[in-house]
Amino acid sequence: MTGKRAMRQMGIKDKDGKLLTDSEQVLNRWKTHTANMYNKPEDQSDRRRLLHRRTEDKPTPLVKEV
Repeated sequence: MTGKRAMRQMGIKDKDGKLLTDSEQVLNRWKTHTANMYNKPEDQSDRRRLLHRRTEDKPTPLVKEV
């Protein structure tokens, strides 16, 4: 036990299913993946459902109102 650890390179698949093992390609794929995950346009049915739910929610009563 020398305390040294070998760096293990992980792979990730691109959007076409090809395995990427180059560290620069892997990093770029993660950047693309996270950008796509957070920048998806909302489905209109989801938006309507959320809006409908918000308008039906009644405000929490104040202590003096109870």
